[in-house]
Amino acid sequence: MEIKRAESREHGVYQELFDKYPHLLYKEESRYAMQLFGFETGKSWFPVIKEAIEKIDAYLKENPIEGFFISQVKSKFAHLCIYYQGWDEEINKIIAEAESKCSKICEFCDQPGDRCSPRGWIYIACDNHKEQLKTKYPRDLD
Repeated sequence: MEIKRAESREHGVYQELFDKYPHLLYKEESRYAMQLFGFETGKSWFPVIKEAIEKIDAYLKENPIEGFFISQVKSKFAHLCIYYQGWDEEINKIIAEAESKCSKICEFCDQPGDRCSPRGWIYIACDNHKEQLKTKYPRDLD
């Protein structure tokens, strides 16, 4: 299912999830950020986000929550944020696990990283990207 939305920051790398999990990521006639902006994270976090969505989907098959959907996935202050409608303790645990994993992965590659704040912006970056961020914008990194 091709969802009409703005391009994700990573040019469709997350389309696989939209195709496989439209019941979790798409709400008919909605103006939620997921449909407007797509996934607002770098592609290096894709495996972790994919794993979390797979776990959520499996959990919901056994424990349905009426009206559940993921309304936004983004990096905010170098922290993975997954917002959803339909509160559940087990889903909170799945999301917390994904957030913890992403807090140690460079937002620009898949190398280990930690929090840094060059030029006022906050990122999770490996040593290489920390150095580059001192003089370049994220879109210009190697």
